[in-house]
Amino acid sequence: MNLPSRIRAVIFDMDGVLTDSEPLINTAAIAMFKEKGLVVSPEDFLPFVGAGEDRYIGGVAEKYHFPLDLLGAKQRTYEIYLGLVPASLQAFPGARAFVQACREAGLLLAVASSADAVKITANLRKIDLPLDLWDAVVPGEEVQNKKPAPDIFLSAAKKLAVDPVECVVIEDAVNGVLAAKAAGMRCLAVAQTFPAEQLQAADVVRENIRQVRLSDLDPALVHQFDLPENLPIPIDDGACQHLTGLALPSSELMSTAGRWINLAQLPGRVVVYCYPRTGRPGVDPPSGWDEIPGARGCTPQACAFRDHYAELQRLDTQVFGLSTQDTDYQREAVARLHLPFELLSDASLEFAGHLRLPTFEVDGVTLIKRLTLIINAGRIEQVFYPVFPPDKNAEEVIDWLRAAR
Repeated sequence: MNLPSRIRAVIFDMDGVLTDSEPLINTAAIAMFKEKGLVVSPEDFLPFVGAGEDRYIGGVAEKYHFPLDLLGAKQRTYEIYLGLVPASLQAFPGARAFVQACREAGLLLAVASSADAVKITANLRKIDLPLDLWDAVVPGEEVQNKKPAPDIFLSAAKKLAVDPVECVVIEDAVNGVLAAKAAGMRCLAVAQTFPAEQLQAADVVRENIRQVRLSDLDPALVHQFDLPENLPIPIDDGACQHLTGLALPSSELMSTAGRWINLAQLPGRVVVYCYPRTGRPGVDPPSGWDEIPGARGCTPQACAFRDHYAELQRLDTQVFGLSTQDTDYQREAVARLHLPFELLSDASLEFAGHLRLPTFEVDGVTLIKRLTLIINAGRIEQVFYPVFPPDKNAEEVIDWLRAAR
């Protein structure tokens, strides 16, 4: 992997970057003020986003000349907020995948948030990016001067034992961008809280964290799992025209959870995305892999289904990945990519053979061409073939499922 000499660490803001928590803290603060007899609006808080809860709450109190016990008000706001977290807090789509991509690229990782430690701990645990995943965590209590002062990012760099110029900050708020630049760090902004035109002081602006690539952190840094441009586009060769409406064969497939799965016997809707093979960090793909139409992109496809898994569950749909790789190989991918669903092994090609799925050979190994089946009560209801680009397949499946309800 080609690491640049300049960038060694990524420092993430939390609220509005990793988690969609801004609406929750806003709701909690409004409720707290209402309990104390002051009616405020969501817009009142915008100038103080990213400056920490002391300023977030205190700034609104000052605007209305409202006397406030700030410590008590913050504690009550957190009580309300923490009650909302279990049911309402979500990671932004793509957040976990990008953190994992940074880790796989060998970069140091930190969270530097103006929020208090209690909020950071609850948020990161809920979105499955817990404290022990990070090389450093800096809560707002540890610095005296809040954003837009640079202190919190300089503290993170010190904990990571790197120079500020070796860091990239990912921010969503105007105050955060100003703090990053004041710290002498490169800054990438995601327009998930503020419009892009207000974030132009950042070095790079993206609409959301799903659009961020490692090359945005430093042009010399390219993620081995990013899809290259100009990949050959697979064509519909008619190899799946016979599948719609077919009943599944009664085949037992070993899953990465150590159980046998018979897809024909599962109730309700099931999505099975069939893929050729996942790669592994530090291991080159087969020679000529990128020249095979539709071959590249198994890991991005898996990550997309992972990031949309909660939405698929809300649509009452089970998800499985399926390939001809053996179960042990697949288990490594499940663990490394944090997949919340099981992968199924058709190493014997029994399932693929019964359904006459399209295959191809590489280095003497038979692989299934990329396709996705939507199954309903053991019968194929919809087929996606060819699948391209693979990282958008989960969205296509969700759109179909919504339309079919």
